[in-house]
Amino acid sequence: ADGTLLHKLDKHTDWITDAAFSPDGILLATADRAGGAFIWEAGTLAMMYALPAHPAAITSLDWRGDSNLLATACEDGQVRLWE
Repeated sequence: ADGTLLHKLDKHTDWITDAAFSPDGILLATADRAGGAFIWEAGTLAMMYALPAHPAAITSLDWRGDSNLLATACEDGQVRLWE
């Protein structure tokens, strides 16, 4: 409410290109232009997983409805599924 910074994500090495909360609200996935993707605990922003990098920029993230599967899409046309 007062504009105070609550959390800062500092694992990305390039611009963040997408961010998506899991449907259950427990996790946050973020992706960057360097092909990196991370899974965070939404409440605290503690990093839970660093996903192996794509060879190019990640252009999109999307969660399955049950929050147990994340899809990442890369600029080179690859789509990877993470369980």
